[in-house]
Amino acid sequence: MGHRRVLLVALVALALAVSATAQVPATPLTQKQQKVVDYLVSHWGKDMNVSGVSLAMRIVGGDYTENDRYAIGTYLKDHPELHRVLRTFGWETVALDPHEKRIARVLSRAERERKPAPSLSELVQLLEETRGAVESGLRMLVWFGIIRRDPSAGGVDYRMSEERYMDWEGAMRITFMNHRVEVEGLDPFDVF
Repeated sequence: MGHRRVLLVALVALALAVSATAQVPATPLTQKQQKVVDYLVSHWGKDMNVSGVSLAMRIVGGDYTENDRYAIGTYLKDHPELHRVLRTFGWETVALDPHEKRIARVLSRAERERKPAPSLSELVQLLEETRGAVESGLRMLVWFGIIRRDPSAGGVDYRMSEERYMDWEGAMRITFMNHRVEVEGLDPFDVF
């Protein structure tokens, strides 16, 4: 009986040690990245505003990169407590830019309808985007974990990474939707 208790205590201690070391602390945002988050949090919910990171970076101004957008998107994913918009509509709604959402819709629909994924050329033509813009969008969708490489998917060889991304349409599910409001004299904003 004593050996079992010692073994149990050792296993619990090992499990706690592993879980403590497995949690890598998130990299803090830079000052310019925090400025974007502050802008978003202060504007979300007003006039149905669910503006995304890319639009906020443009409005706030400055020299932002895809890495900045990824860092901010990941931060928002890890901090849904920041605003009801994140808890209601999901971090993807604000982390993805409009052309990434369009790419995701096409790939999601193909998978849901059990069709092969479109080729890169077909995506370029269908979305009326440049090849570089589509490749950039695919790359960001992979970074965010929305899609994953799957050679059996056909076309661009990507599938949705989770089943929930195949069935995202419906009430209060605007993951890959985008509607922008632009009023003269006001900052543009995205709505649901």
